[in-house]
Amino acid sequence: MNPTASFCLRVIVSGALLICGSTNISAFQDDPFGSSSDSMAKKTTETWQQYMTRMNAVGVVDGPTFKRWQSGQSVNVPRTVAVMRMRTETRSRRVPVTMMRTETNDDGQEIQVPYTENRTQSYTVQVPYTEQVVQNVKIPAPGTQAENSPFSGFSGPKNAHLPFPPQRQQAPSFEDFHKSTVKAGAETWQAYLNRLKTLKVVNRQQISQWKKGQPLEIKTNVPFTRTRQETRTRSVPVTRMVTQTNDDGETIQVPTQQIVQQNYTVQVPYTEMVAVSVSIPAMGAAADSATNSGAKISGWSGKKNNSRSARAAKKSRSNKKPSARLISLMKIRPKQSQARYDRKYDLSELDIRDFEKDGSRIQEVKRGSRTLRQFADTDGDNKIDTWIFFKDDEESYREQDLDGDGKVDQYQFREDGKVRNGIDEDQDGEIDIWD
Repeated sequence: MNPTASFCLRVIVSGALLICGSTNISAFQDDPFGSSSDSMAKKTTETWQQYMTRMNAVGVVDGPTFKRWQSGQSVNVPRTVAVMRMRTETRSRRVPVTMMRTETNDDGQEIQVPYTENRTQSYTVQVPYTEQVVQNVKIPAPGTQAENSPFSGFSGPKNAHLPFPPQRQQAPSFEDFHKSTVKAGAETWQAYLNRLKTLKVVNRQQISQWKKGQPLEIKTNVPFTRTRQETRTRSVPVTRMVTQTNDDGETIQVPTQQIVQQNYTVQVPYTEMVAVSVSIPAMGAAADSATNSGAKISGWSGKKNNSRSARAAKKSRSNKKPSARLISLMKIRPKQSQARYDRKYDLSELDIRDFEKDGSRIQEVKRGSRTLRQFADTDGDNKIDTWIFFKDDEESYREQDLDGDGKVDQYQFREDGKVRNGIDEDQDGEIDIWD
């Protein structure tokens, strides 16, 4: 038999075996989270042995994987998930642009006359698409979890649609990191140490010392990604109307283009090393069902300040009557419904701070040390032309009137250090171009 015929025969035989012997697995991988998604979860009334036996019977866990689990190992089961993501596409359209040209009037004088010209303009849009993602569902080893603990590792993805392009995973906050280092009574000390190892709190050598009967007093530094706000400057062309006198002595309004210096803020990520400490009793010194309070993080405390002075200050603020200017400013709402900003506050807790920065006059609304809003006059005409909203003390959304006509021309969204600019050309409150 020639090589080509032999290869074709092997492909046909392999395909037949795959169809005949893997019907259950293929059905699960084609629709892993369809009508059978509820049956993939572990019930609290069944043991881990019963659960794994059931998964093996329906073809979710194959025979070799089931045997590895029975031998005392944790196992990974692959799954295919359909996730909707967003990608940026560049498109073009024709838009009207007002230009100026020189013409000669009836008196033989040269004058500047505005006219409209259609030009091709590029813009970007966010287009959804579906991506098949292969993930591994980890099933814990026998004995590392209580028999009555549930398991929902086979449930479908919750983030089926992402409003922003996929971002890299943000580092956990101090509070999330602290919660992740707390030992639960349902896990053994060995499993707890293995979990701390994945968080880079302990290493293999320290676990080896613990197995030899030594208690551990671990002190290490863990990197946390933080962000800080920086103010930068850029030049923006703005069309304004200026008053001029023509040759006949008449006062006319003539459009002119000026370059304006505009301030904007960006969120810049940086890495900070934070001291972390945790105490682990010697092997066998504490029952596996014992719990602990997790790692201690330098400079962070999860307790709220309930001191008498804090309560007195809060009571004093609650008796303060808000000013008419404060009430007027806090009635201003974003024009875009998808804007993220702090919505919950008590007017009696807010204060207004007025200051000047880089030639702009700013009214800032604060709640204690946290900033909620900023309203700026950047061109000195005593009118607000920039509206800035904050989320968790960081700028999240901004509206700008760039040409001084009292209507918003640009919307700016910020999330996870990323900035998206939306241009409203006809100033009707709807974004025409994403920059």
